[in-house]
Amino acid sequence: MNKSKIAMIAAITVLSTAGLMTPAQNTVGTISNPTAITAYAADSVYTGNGYQLNYTVSGNSATVTGFKKTSTAATVKVSIPAKLGGKNVTKIGRYAFHSAAISECTMPDTVTALGEYAFTNCQNLTTITLSKNLSVAASGGYLFTNCNKLKTINVSGNMSDSSFLTTHIWVLNNCTVQGTYSANGYQLNYKILNANNAANGAEILSFAKTSSAASVKVDIPEKINGYDVKKIGVSAFKGAAVSEISMPDTVTTLATYVFNNNSYLTKIKLSKRLVDSTATGYLFNGCTNLKTVVASSEMDPAFYRHLDYNWITDLTYQIIYNDSYALDYKIIDNAVTVKKFHKISSADAVKVTIPTTFRGKDITTIGDHAFCDAAASEVVMSDNITTIQSWAFNNAKAMKKIVLSRNLIWNAAGDLFHGVEDTLEQIVVPPSENAKLFALSHMNDIKCLWPYIKQVTDPAAQNVYNSMKNAARITNPEINWNIPASGWAREEAKYQIAHYIHTHFCDYVTYDGSKPALGTSYCLSTGYGVCGTMARSYLLLLKTAGFHDDEMELIGAPGHELTGIKLFNEWYFVECTNSDEDSFAMRYQNEWYTGTAPGSYDGFVNRLPNYEEYYYYTGGAVTFDVNANSEAALAERYKAVYPRGDVNHDGVFNNADRTMMDQYRAGANVQPNLVMSYVRKQLNTNAPSYWL
Repeated sequence: MNKSKIAMIAAITVLSTAGLMTPAQNTVGTISNPTAITAYAADSVYTGNGYQLNYTVSGNSATVTGFKKTSTAATVKVSIPAKLGGKNVTKIGRYAFHSAAISECTMPDTVTALGEYAFTNCQNLTTITLSKNLSVAASGGYLFTNCNKLKTINVSGNMSDSSFLTTHIWVLNNCTVQGTYSANGYQLNYKILNANNAANGAEILSFAKTSSAASVKVDIPEKINGYDVKKIGVSAFKGAAVSEISMPDTVTTLATYVFNNNSYLTKIKLSKRLVDSTATGYLFNGCTNLKTVVASSEMDPAFYRHLDYNWITDLTYQIIYNDSYALDYKIIDNAVTVKKFHKISSADAVKVTIPTTFRGKDITTIGDHAFCDAAASEVVMSDNITTIQSWAFNNAKAMKKIVLSRNLIWNAAGDLFHGVEDTLEQIVVPPSENAKLFALSHMNDIKCLWPYIKQVTDPAAQNVYNSMKNAARITNPEINWNIPASGWAREEAKYQIAHYIHTHFCDYVTYDGSKPALGTSYCLSTGYGVCGTMARSYLLLLKTAGFHDDEMELIGAPGHELTGIKLFNEWYFVECTNSDEDSFAMRYQNEWYTGTAPGSYDGFVNRLPNYEEYYYYTGGAVTFDVNANSEAALAERYKAVYPRGDVNHDGVFNNADRTMMDQYRAGANVQPNLVMSYVRKQLNTNAPSYWL
């Protein structure tokens, strides 16, 4: 055994008998009797500046086994080399620096293990730089016992074993850990005050970009070397070339100027534990391109005031609810619009509850495409929602239930619920007129609502019909409202009722082209409709009067709809957007389109291939090969020669034509030259396509 080793063991024995080896209450490792230390064989010596290190080599690794000060100075600074004897230094052995007169020690990142008592009783040690590859499993206990002056621990990078520090430095009072956290394209400098208490957490001090890119995205870790990241310090990201920042929910404090003049910053995710009282000023000063803020609904709402700068405009708030989903909000004209839904949870069923307010402002609108393709199983609106914009729930096939706001109002937006007609299973319509009319007008294609719509529509039709019938009993007592079962009397009663209802229909329903999405039920409930709903409403009134389904038709056209009714075994057009006499029973009129000058709307009725419906087409838009006896062929033949309604073909339309038609309707033996329609689409008035 060499003399230096014998001297070290003797010194340890004296210290032990003097009572200096009593460790703090460290639970890692067991206390060994220093007098039992076995001498190392064949130790080699490395000479540093004022000191020597003893070491051994085994295989490809070297272990530091002892220290000797050679300087006359009271203490020395030690830098352990990465290699000794040509091998990586992987371990600092048991008692290697016990009671050593060192003030600072730096170890290389090759070191993975520290033996028991490696730095015990180094009472002059103030600063140590640890290897980032140290392992708890490979190291012993009582590493820093009685190192009372050790106040600074440097770490060169991200420790491979994040539990090493919290396991071994709790015995060091008022100790600060500082170092650099490295990630893809950037580094974060940090410190941990009073690191002996793991609850104190880490503070981010500064940022450095290591990428050649103009800017980087920063994901601040939840923990650094075992400590929660709790604070981002003064000016930490000031002027930083950072486009996006995500901070963990461990952060509770943001210091002054933390993101000051970060002109690259476009998006930031805030910690849900931020509170206004712990944040100082000018946090986002000069962040002129900040457009998206992600935050939890649990965050202190008062904190948002730090974003109220004149240069932060058009800001989107993405608010996370229960770690299940997020809603994007925009504040527009002092109200809030839901702009987008994001599913976060991996669960199949996600229930979304839209709150009443955000930042003290009412959430009033669900924006266009907000829930488009959304994987939300249920959506519950607050009663502050008044408006839903176009395509808001387009193709949201995962949605099975929706609860409407009682204050929803109709708007001109279209296709709000396109694609969910067959998949939505439940619609809750609150007991309010607004909600009812919204559902009737915007949701009438959704199958699960059809029973509700029919429950509304049938009584509405009955009410209008009863009102008309009661008025007619005074003004037109000759009308027989009890339609006979068959024969000429049935046809005569049908004609009188159909004519009267048509004549007075527009007293009850007004054409309103600003509301093209309205359903029949809305038309009858409110008295406003468009061609399609007015045509259906007219047929519903005839159905209520006693017309059979095979005596009524709904005829579609590009941009228009009208009806067909069968009277005296012949079919007639009835235009329902007005109550003009010429709009009723237009068997002799080819160009029936209301408001178009005679002769200028060249159209025909033709059956589409593979469809059981008939549509009215403009001759100039589509070319069809039609049968020579069809209405289309007759229209083409007559349109250039005879004026509209010229049923006697004398070249003019006058009272003589009207007289002939009156005679024809009355069953007289006259033969007007008619443009026949021959449409034969039968309606099932119990089917949704009829009463929607």
